[in-house]
Amino acid sequence: MIGSVNGLVGLCKADQTFPEFWNFHCIIHREQLLYKSLNLDNVMKPVLEIINYIRKHALNHRQFKNLIAELDQGLPGDLPLHCTVRWLSKGQVLSRFFELLDAVKLFMEEKDKDYPELSDLEWIMDLAFLVDMLCHLDRLNLTLQGKLKMLPDLVQSVFAFVNKLKLFKAHIQKGDLTHFPTVLKASGQVTSAALNKQRARYATLVENLHESFVTRFRDLQLKRPQITFLVDLLMRRRTV
Repeated sequence: MIGSVNGLVGLCKADQTFPEFWNFHCIIHREQLLYKSLNLDNVMKPVLEIINYIRKHALNHRQFKNLIAELDQGLPGDLPLHCTVRWLSKGQVLSRFFELLDAVKLFMEEKDKDYPELSDLEWIMDLAFLVDMLCHLDRLNLTLQGKLKMLPDLVQSVFAFVNKLKLFKAHIQKGDLTHFPTVLKASGQVTSAALNKQRARYATLVENLHESFVTRFRDLQLKRPQITFLVDLLMRRRTV
C-alpha cells in the first residue's frame, strides 16, 4: 500500500502531476512494533513453550484444567493460546499465565518438564513487569481503534502515552510501583537489594521504550501543529 516504489504512495509520488500529500505508516502497527524494544524475549519464549505444551496436547490440557479445579483457589479456568495475528494477545496470555503461575509450576513438575525460570524470582519479576507494561500498551492500542477516529485524536493518544512513560520512569526510580501492580505483587518475594536492582532495570527499559516511541513517531510530532490546524479548520466549516 505505501511501498516506496510499487505501492500506492510510491506510484503517486512518482507521478509528477499528482498533488503533494502527506503519508503516514499505520499508527497502530507502529505502536505494536514498539513491543520489541522492551527486549524481554527471555520471558516470552518459555511462556509460549509451556502454553503450547499444555494446550496442544488434549490430554495435557484436560489434566491441567483438572489440576486448576482441584486447587480450588478462585483461579481462572484455563490458559489462552497465543495468537501472533491478534495484536492484544500477548498481554492477555501473560496476564493469565502469571495468575496461574503456581498451577503451571506444579503441573510441569508432575510432567518432569524442567523450567527453572518458574522458580527464578528475577524471571518472575520480569514476567510481572512485562504483564504490566503490555497492559499499558494494550490500553493505548484500544484507544487508537474504533470508528470516527481522526488523525489528531490518534496523535494525541500516542503522545499522551509518551508523556506517561516519563511518569512511569520517575515513579519506578522513586520506588513507587502504583502503575505496576503485578510487579508490586511479585516484589513481596524478593529482597530489598534485589528489588532495587530490578527497579533500575525497569526504569531503563521504560526509558528505552520512551525513546523508541519518540523516534518512531517523530514524523507525526513534526506535523502535529499542521494536522491540528487543518482539522480545526474543517470542523469550524462544518459548524457554520
